[in-house]
Amino acid sequence: MIRSKGLFPTRVVDADGGGAAAGGKKKVVQASVEAKVEGKGLGTQLNLGRFFKPRVKPKQLMTYTRQLATLVDAGLPLLKGLKILLKQEKNTTLRDAINGMGEAVEG
Repeated sequence: MIRSKGLFPTRVVDADGGGAAAGGKKKVVQASVEAKVEGKGLGTQLNLGRFFKPRVKPKQLMTYTRQLATLVDAGLPLLKGLKILLKQEKNTTLRDAINGMGEAVEG
């Protein structure tokens, strides 16, 4: 995706510099990127943190899907069910996805 925009990563580093000593803290990764603009190099910082987020495990996704289906089958509106499950979810990656779904449904 980066290269398709004419950008070429030259370096990828930990934004907080914590590495393994960060103790499980959420990592934010940035990349130095060069682009050719009218023959001149251009340095910029891109936040690539979302590409390195931990994935949702299939078992977590299955549990969430069953809970949502149960709420909808019980007659609860979809948006209300998404909001309820959003409050209960501990996994930040799944929470972000649920929040995005809620915004899309609301829109």
